[in-house]
Amino acid sequence: MKEIRDGKAVTMKEPLAETLEQRLRRLEDCQAIREVFFHYAQSTDKCDPEGQASCFTDTGVLKWGDNFDTWFVGREAILAHLQAAKGAILTGSHYVTNFQFLFEDENTAIVHAYFYAWQHFKDYPKKSECHTLGRYETQLVRDTDGEWRFQSFYVVTAAQQGGYREYDRYQQDEQYAAPNGYPSRQPRLDDRFDSGISRQEYRARLDHLSDTGEEDGEPYNPYTPVRGGARSFGGFNLNNLSSSQMTLLLVGAFAVIIGIIVLVALITTSSCSGCSGNNE
Repeated sequence: MKEIRDGKAVTMKEPLAETLEQRLRRLEDCQAIREVFFHYAQSTDKCDPEGQASCFTDTGVLKWGDNFDTWFVGREAILAHLQAAKGAILTGSHYVTNFQFLFEDENTAIVHAYFYAWQHFKDYPKKSECHTLGRYETQLVRDTDGEWRFQSFYVVTAAQQGGYREYDRYQQDEQYAAPNGYPSRQPRLDDRFDSGISRQEYRARLDHLSDTGEEDGEPYNPYTPVRGGARSFGGFNLNNLSSSQMTLLLVGAFAVIIGIIVLVALITTSSCSGCSGNNE
């Protein structure tokens, strides 16, 4: 890690790794610590609370920033919390980068890292997909078996889009409008209201979807707008076509165009021949 001294970024003081063996061990420890983060992220994406909790010491502490008021203390308490949270999430993807290390001693390290997380919930679209950016501020220790594990794990959320917060905020404020710039293929509040349905109808439809998983008796496709669609022709929704049907449609359209070109060429040739006969 770095700190500022006299306006210059310098390396913070930590126990020196002087010998070649000590320096090699420090590098191995850094890699082993990264592996703890990667295992935690992978377990999170697999909805595996046991795998997540295994990254903590018996007395480890977890705090989700301002998402929860509670500090979860001890691996058993952390596991119980993660098992309860698991039920809402269907899948996700976490990315961890920008590692900074500060070794307090040979067996203790403060590690900061940045993360990006995408999560998809079981009751989507009532709870929209969630995109979160932030950082992990952690302390890891070399446990009794020689493995590095989290002693303290604090999540700092820098930005969050979608998820439970967006829906809760919408429920509380009828005038809430989601910001512009959402991905066009992801149905958001603005996408639904721009399609012409009222907020009350939208809420009723969300409640119906959360109960049945279907819309108007058909399997719900989250990428198909409620009304109309970007890929439409003459009121016909192209989103409903399979790839093979789309291919046949394109081939047919191409054949029609070629036929028109050939017909025009024949008419032109015939006309030119008639003109030549008249001139003679």
